[in-house]
Amino acid sequence: MGDDFKKVRSGEPLRIPAATFNTILDATQDYLRRQQGIGGRPSRPTPDQSAAIILIKNGSGAAVNRFGALGIDTILFTPTQNLDGFKNQPVLTCITPAAGHAGAFVMPQEPIASGAIGRAAISGVSIARVDVADAGHLYADVAAGHADYLASGASGSAQILWKEAGTGEKWALVRLGGGAGTHTSPKALYATFEGAEAAQTDTWDRTNQGANDGVTFPWHTREAYSETGGKILYGYYRLVTIDSAGAIVSISAETRYTIDAPEAH
Repeated sequence: MGDDFKKVRSGEPLRIPAATFNTILDATQDYLRRQQGIGGRPSRPTPDQSAAIILIKNGSGAAVNRFGALGIDTILFTPTQNLDGFKNQPVLTCITPAAGHAGAFVMPQEPIASGAIGRAAISGVSIARVDVADAGHLYADVAAGHADYLASGASGSAQILWKEAGTGEKWALVRLGGGAGTHTSPKALYATFEGAEAAQTDTWDRTNQGANDGVTFPWHTREAYSETGGKILYGYYRLVTIDSAGAIVSISAETRYTIDAPEAH
């Protein structure tokens, strides 16, 4: 096929043999398939091709491994400092996760030295290291003080799609942003039902939860009047727990309390 790919000098007539043209066409189609990932035989995806990738600066003070976790701290350069850079390629500065980084973290897709910039997944599917506390856990989130793995839980901002069997540090496949909110320390919006006369003024806001994540409050369900034991009026309620994302996590069984009872004379 050597003559079919002979270069043409300026001024010479251009004659493209059928074999040459077909080879060029095949190469072009293969390139487009690999670029677009559609049709024919797609190229083999790398793990980060199914996730949204951003650039981060490792501000944790130590090198981090691939598929660990770093908490989002701030942005490396603001629009005021570098507008073009901000528009073209924003870079987040990330640190060792703390409890407040639940749902606000990235997963490095390559080893990143301390102070260096590298690629990290911020949403989508990624390989992960997960410290599995219970084999039945379906979610994961940051492990405070640890940048090498996530911690499993009954709720979390990452959904575990698959993990190795057993407990302890395991390899897993997670979907970032596909999990549930957390409710490890929900705000309790209720007081005792008997004897509390003043109305409470505290509130809960999903967008500004402070030290809490989620909320627990009573849902009054009914009243019942009982002749048994001296004409007592009872009230009933269930406790509703909502996670930090605003989804209902649980509703308890009814609790009965006394609204009014005859006084002894």
